[in-house]
Amino acid sequence: MKSSVVTRRVLAGAAAAVCASAGAVAVSSPAHAVGGNEHCVSQVGSDTVKQGDPVCFATFAQAVSFATGGAVRLPAGATAVTKAQLQEIYAAPRAGIAATVVIGISFLNQHFQGNTYTHTASAGCDNDAGREWYFQFPTNWNDKTSSADAAANCRGIYYQNGNGSSGSGAWIGTGWSGGPMDNQATFIDWL
Repeated sequence: MKSSVVTRRVLAGAAAAVCASAGAVAVSSPAHAVGGNEHCVSQVGSDTVKQGDPVCFATFAQAVSFATGGAVRLPAGATAVTKAQLQEIYAAPRAGIAATVVIGISFLNQHFQGNTYTHTASAGCDNDAGREWYFQFPTNWNDKTSSADAAANCRGIYYQNGNGSSGSGAWIGTGWSGGPMDNQATFIDWL
C-alpha cells in the first residue's frame, strides 16, 4: 500500500514537471471556465482505464505538443494539425509519458475553430471491436462542441446525452461541423 502511494506521488510530480515545462495549467475542477484561448488535452477512458483529468494550455500548438509528447511541434499561432502529422507519430513507436496518440479533437466553434479538447489514448482504434474508448465531457464543455474530427483510425460517435447508449438522443460521427449536434454533445464513443 505504501509503495502505491509513493508511486502515485512520483507520477504526479513527473506529470506536474512535464506540465510546467510545457506551459500547461493542470485542471482539477470540471467547473474550470471555457473562455479566451483555452486548449485542453485528456486521456479517454476504456473498460480498464479511467478517463484522465484535463490539462489545459493557452495555445493549440502547446496542447498538440503535450498530447503528442513533443513529437508534433506547430507554429505558435497554429489553429490546426493535419491528419498526416498525427499519423506519423501514431505509426512511430514511443515509450513513457509520450506513449499516447491523438484519436480526436473537439472544437468549440464550427469549421474546426476556437477552443479545443484533444482526446488521447494509449493506442488507435481497430474498428472491429465496438467501443474501444469513451469520453464524458466535463461540465464546462457539456453541450459546447460545434465541430469535431478523428485520427489514428478512430471514429468518434458524439451523443447528445451521457453514456452513449442507444436511447441517449441524437448522435453523429466525427468529421462534423454544426448541424443537429451543434452545442449538444455530452459523450463520445470511440470505435
